[in-house]
Amino acid sequence: MNSCMNETVCPGPEAPYKPCHSTILRQGISRHQVGDLNGAMDCYERALRIRLEAPSPEVDQGNMSRSDESFCPANATVQGGLTLPEPQLVGDDAKSDSSLIGMGRYVKPLLHEAFHDLGEEATTAVLLFNISLIKISQQYFKVAANLLHLALLDMYKIEEKVTDRTEGGRSSSTILRLMICTNLGHALYRLRRFDEAANRFEESASLPGMMLEHARRRQIAASRRNMGSADSIRNFLRTLVGTLLHTARARDAAGNMPEQALALAREARGLCETLLTCFPTFDQNDDAGQQEDYAKARVDGGLSTIAAYVEAIVQLKRCKLDQAEVLYRQCLEGIPSEECSPRSSSPSSLGCASPFAPLRSASLYGLGRALFQRRRVEESVAYLRAAWSLRARALGEAHPDTIEAFYSMGRALHDADELTDALSVYERAHRIQVRLRGPGHPDSLRTLCNVARVRRTCGLQSEALEACKEAVREGKATLGERHAFVLDMLTMTGAILHDIGRPSEASAVLYEVLRCVDDSQAKMDDLLSNCPASSFLAGVAPGAAAA
Repeated sequence: MNSCMNETVCPGPEAPYKPCHSTILRQGISRHQVGDLNGAMDCYERALRIRLEAPSPEVDQGNMSRSDESFCPANATVQGGLTLPEPQLVGDDAKSDSSLIGMGRYVKPLLHEAFHDLGEEATTAVLLFNISLIKISQQYFKVAANLLHLALLDMYKIEEKVTDRTEGGRSSSTILRLMICTNLGHALYRLRRFDEAANRFEESASLPGMMLEHARRRQIAASRRNMGSADSIRNFLRTLVGTLLHTARARDAAGNMPEQALALAREARGLCETLLTCFPTFDQNDDAGQQEDYAKARVDGGLSTIAAYVEAIVQLKRCKLDQAEVLYRQCLEGIPSEECSPRSSSPSSLGCASPFAPLRSASLYGLGRALFQRRRVEESVAYLRAAWSLRARALGEAHPDTIEAFYSMGRALHDADELTDALSVYERAHRIQVRLRGPGHPDSLRTLCNVARVRRTCGLQSEALEACKEAVREGKATLGERHAFVLDMLTMTGAILHDIGRPSEASAVLYEVLRCVDDSQAKMDDLLSNCPASSFLAGVAPGAAAA
């Protein structure tokens, strides 16, 4: 009897400890931060499974008391408010892909305690967000987009429930939705679903403004006496600039709203001017506080330079070449650098390494293109060569951005009548393209077309004929025998055969062109008259058929 009573009074051995999803989430974040993505993914998936299978927020029931209470706070408050994060607009993505300059995303994993006021529902969204970070870093963009879409649906449900909660709850839900929308837009952009990406970016662009308006209603003034408030407003403005640039790039890539893309880029530049004007800049040699302000002003200046770059891209695509040139030069003058003078825009002075090296090489390349299209080809060569040199050192000669700059330099040399140099560049670029992309890739065919043109112009008729035959063979295999590129290369082949005194072979080739175009009224003489030797010289558009 006593033993029974003792058993009642003194419980037996404790049940095995079962960690809560918060503990596992924190472990996942620790592994994520040290680069153990597989370990982090395992933790995130376990935490998500526990969260989804839990009948109530009290996941661990009797075991909850065994976990560290700091992992699962019940009514904790975030000291000083939740900080609005800023995505890096020239981050690791942009280092390897210039099309991602200005396309920042959030890269740090989240802990759900920061959103405690939203309830346990926010944990699922946080876990989905963290898993998507790993998937984006592994370039599984479709999986990441699906995860972020689910997280966004969760946020819509959460925001319906927190409408009547505290102001902090509304603020934290807005921040979490901002981060989810931004990364969802980034994943869609990488999938080349540009319209969908722009829609998500537009949603994220509305959120910093809402938070800033909320701050204004609370009469938070940006002053030296209230530095925390000033920094918050500065942070809101920076984030708004980023979301506007994201949307501008997506709209520009979609190609169906160029005026809207331009308006967004200009709005971002205007906000950057506000940042630079309204927040004071101090000399970096002053005391520590003033040096901190100087560092912040440098960040704002870098943001303004990125905004100018995005606007320059839009203007170049709109063929507003004079405006694009001015903007690219502003970029080169405004790029911050510790190693070289930021006020020099000559190509030779812009080769030093810095965190903004991708922006520098992209601006050099854009300026070179703008000058080329304005027919200032000699001047464009210097900038294109500088861009290629920077990219070759940073990315290697086989990187797509490097090859693009190298080919463009060849085009500029071609139009500048530097035919020997142009031919050398074309031939080298073609070898790299064939090795990486195959002989039938459109870029390989385009370059091979210009190899044939320059060889013919230089009097290397046999070598030009060889290049033409290769282009016809690979073009037929990839594009089909009736493609305009194939017909153009056949016509050039016939013209070369005619020039070197092989008229019967020339006639056979040109009759093949006639058969393909199915135009019984066309005459062989007409075809020859449409392809004079001057059309193969470096002129307004060398390689037009393949471009």
